Amino acid sequence: MQKRLSVGTNMGIEESEVKKEYLHIFFIKYLQFAEIEAVASVAKGRNYEIIKCLYSLFVEISKKKTEAQKVEKEIKELDKQIEIFNEENKDIPSISIRISTQQGYLYTLSPNSDLSRAFQLLVTSMNKYKIWRENLSKEALKEIYKRNLLDKQRFYFKDTPEDLNKELLSQTLVARNYVLRQSLIEFYNGISHLNAAFWNTGDKEDNVKKAKHHFQRGALDSYKAIIKDFSLMLGNQSDEPRQKFLKKIADIRQKEYQTIGFEKKRNEDISLYQEYENLVDAILQLQKK
Repeated sequence: MQKRLSVGTNMGIEESEVKKEYLHIFFIKYLQFAEIEAVASVAKGRNYEIIKCLYSLFVEISKKKTEAQKVEKEIKELDKQIEIFNEENKDIPSISIRISTQQGYLYTLSPNSDLSRAFQLLVTSMNKYKIWRENLSKEALKEIYKRNLLDKQRFYFKDTPEDLNKELLSQTLVARNYVLRQSLIEFYNGISHLNAAFWNTGDKEDNVKKAKHHFQRGALDSYKAIIKDFSLMLGNQSDEPRQKFLKKIADIRQKEYQTIGFEKKRNEDISLYQEYENLVDAILQLQKK
């Protein structure tokens, strides 16, 4: 008997043929992309547009009440992007990803399962990141971009190329980047494990557990990116609000380090992910003022 995938209180793949069909389509599309992306990502770099499409489709088919029109729209966009991707990478050799000869395994995940909560956490954090980036001023975006640019350049340059940066910043229209790339990578890593579980290859329980951890890391990445952006906007002043903010970060980070390897304690005893979300919610409230 085929089981169901459920994600979060308001999200879940239910026991219906339509849901099963969409999930099957999702992992077929994943394979079409992954079998070329495996080499292309190393030789050329990641294709984040397709990973975004996969994320949007997975969110839609995971909702408790799936809307066929929205799912079909996401599938159509994904097909278009995969077609472009294949054309751009005709010179890239593909690999073969093993799947079982058995019918796709729809792993048992209750609405309140660990994986369900982890995926809901990822979706919530990515939605908050989108809200954060949407409401930043152009000046704030450029300041955040400049500070991050300087940080990255330290890896390549002995001295900061001031003239180059002034020229670059004077001509650059900084994008808002509504989705954090690192969170997308963690999502993609997560569904790579779910793909193995779906096709009944490898250790299903182990793959589901690893997918959960990737979703959790992706959520933390989005939350930490918001916190870092906000910290960069505060600058280096030593006033009381900034010191309180840094103390809050220190408190959360201490709990994070103390719970490495203790997933139950991290999830239940101290609610680490909730603490990150609470801090981000406070930042979003300040952003509205």
